[in-house]
Amino acid sequence: MNVYFDTEFIDRGYAVDLLSIGVVKDNGDEYYAVISGVDYKKACPWVQKNVIPHLHAGPHKTRDEVATEIADFIGSGDQVRWWGWFPAYDWVLLCGLYGGLMSIPSNWAQLPFCLRQETALHSNIEIPKHQKTAHNALDDAHWHRSIHKAMQHT
Repeated sequence: MNVYFDTEFIDRGYAVDLLSIGVVKDNGDEYYAVISGVDYKKACPWVQKNVIPHLHAGPHKTRDEVATEIADFIGSGDQVRWWGWFPAYDWVLLCGLYGGLMSIPSNWAQLPFCLRQETALHSNIEIPKHQKTAHNALDDAHWHRSIHKAMQHT
């Protein structure tokens, strides 16, 4: 199963604070959460302007709640391939919800697949325009899904 994901975060150089995560299954089912207890004042001006205003309102969740909900959302059956756009930080943050790479669910691939690399390697792929709000983790995850679908049709 292909799963598309994105995170928003505060990068402080020595630490990265997860703000939100969006996950979209191949069939379009979606999961989104904003993390509770994050001090938004620690964000750089760019994140203050371009990310924090796009976090969805509603109840914020603990990291443990998010980890449980994502594992339940994905399920334990199919092997899972995670896809993102420059997903290195996203992957570290996702794995961190479970205590690190060695603690992620056993049906998950142990590496993310990078859509940006794939599009660079195959110049015939037309990258779809982002249709919603950039720097919202759920909207970006949907965009990642649309890119992968475009790749499959070239």
